Amino acid sequence: MQSVRSFDDYVESAAALLPRITAPVLFLQPTRDRIVSDRLSRQLTQALPRVKVQRINGPHLLLQSRPAQCAAVITRFLANEQAKSMQAGDR
Repeated sequence: MQSVRSFDDYVESAAALLPRITAPVLFLQPTRDRIVSDRLSRQLTQALPRVKVQRINGPHLLLQSRPAQCAAVITRFLANEQAKSMQAGDR
């Protein structure tokens, strides 16, 4: 009989791999998320070496409920990362 894994087991497995992600990561964190707890969000983001957390007022499905605000945040993040990359190339 195969054991049933809990969601926390999956999170722990994923969290163990997160430090290996070297690319910049933007984490859009809803202020009213009923799916992903603040504790879980902190656990995941603390494991990422290059994470930027941006809190946005809204529910779990931010991209659907706040598309313009999310697009603006994503665009700024990408522009900043591009500028950093270009500066690093100048060195």
